[in-house]
Amino acid sequence: LQITGTDGEHEEAFGGNLLYKRAVRTACYKAKPWKTRYFAVQEHMLNCYSNQGGRLIRSMPLEGAEIKELAPSDHGYKHMFSVSNRSFEFRMRASSKEDMEKWLQILTDEAESRAVFGHMDASVHKAHAEQDR
Repeated sequence: LQITGTDGEHEEAFGGNLLYKRAVRTACYKAKPWKTRYFAVQEHMLNCYSNQGGRLIRSMPLEGAEIKELAPSDHGYKHMFSVSNRSFEFRMRASSKEDMEKWLQILTDEAESRAVFGHMDASVHKAHAEQDR
């Protein structure tokens, strides 16, 4: 696990290698092995790369995502957790309990933090429209 530095203007990024498997597959008859992928949390997104410095495979917005630890008794694997939003569910495994707890904390903090996009409700737009008159 690593936290990359910043120059004071940009947020820090947190990242590291995890074993990864998508929860939903296109072909249910094919058993998919766990893959090692480099994940980075940056700007309220969970980015999945082929390896550190490699190509971006997919990104998941963390705003409102559900992050949960998965019990070994349910899946047979230690240090497993899931991250899901409206579109995706990722299942991941950390190399140790400490790494898993760090990931869970970082991901939960990002999911509960401010919005990725500046959403405003209609009352804000209405108030601005009235001020412009």
